[in-house]
Amino acid sequence: MSGKIKVLAITEATYLHSGYAVYWNHILRQLYQSGKYDIAEFATFVDPINNKLETIPWKCYPNIPPDMDVDTFREWSKNPMNNFGQFMFNEIALDFQPDVVIHAGDWWMQKYVNESPYRKHFKY
Repeated sequence: MSGKIKVLAITEATYLHSGYAVYWNHILRQLYQSGKYDIAEFATFVDPINNKLETIPWKCYPNIPPDMDVDTFREWSKNPMNNFGQFMFNEIALDFQPDVVIHAGDWWMQKYVNESPYRKHFKY
């Protein structure tokens, strides 16, 4: 246990070139380089086979599970909120156990954060 505040950031993916991705890249790099925080990124526009994940210096959770078979992917694809992370969030929150979850974007994209059964265990 490091004693550091554990921060989970919900992003598009910090290696992308979109506006939000660039913002998050700068923010998370500053937090990471300060040495004060344990950082994890929940990259919602990423699959686990992406080789750019290796360029991210903090823990990164891709939105699409690594062991998803074709039938599960079809089921996953039926709910548009899964594109924004609904399917994976609780599993990630349970694994990383963040003190703080941060996100910048439309509130409805991450409404599942407030609906999480683990919500009482982190600040949002």
